[in-house]
Amino acid sequence: MAEERVRYSDSDLAEFKQVILKKLEQARADYELLRENITHSGDNDTQDTSPTFKVLEEGAATLSKEESERLAVHQSKFIRNLEMALVRIENKTYGVCKTTGKLIPKDKAMRMFMFKRSYQVQHINGLTFDFLYDMAKKLAEADALMLVGGGAKGNEPLVMSNGGTPYRAFLEGRVNGESYALILRLTNLELKEIPTK
Repeated sequence: MAEERVRYSDSDLAEFKQVILKKLEQARADYELLRENITHSGDNDTQDTSPTFKVLEEGAATLSKEESERLAVHQSKFIRNLEMALVRIENKTYGVCKTTGKLIPKDKAMRMFMFKRSYQVQHINGLTFDFLYDMAKKLAEADALMLVGGGAKGNEPLVMSNGGTPYRAFLEGRVNGESYALILRLTNLELKEIPTK
């Protein structure tokens, strides 16, 4: 029996690196735009000297600035996570499951740096086994992830602990014969598709 690989080849890691570098370049450009919006460093207008009697306009400007600050913090975390993925590539540990030490399939490893945490959903009895197995099978056959939300309408992020980080959650299904794995993947990053040239 062939021994299972414990890391990706250098050519695979180089491919991952190129994808992450493209995302990093775009993320840094987006971050700079947000910073310019907050500090008005690209402006050469009367933003600082305009009269203060336009209360509604100032309120809208303040809200816009606060939203830009929030997005800049979010973008900064995204950049940091991409940089950490590059470190894992340099260490040749990118795409290796931290828990099992096994390789993550290449197509999934391309997407992995977006997810912060993963939890396996488990059944508690025969009824939940059937329900979860069927869900995992449908997701596996569709080769798709399912968005999972919190709140009354299911459109809010999930918070896993009191005062914890809000996450967007996705379910991934795998089936092997009569066994299944239903994995809840969490991210606090905005998922953006890399444009193809």
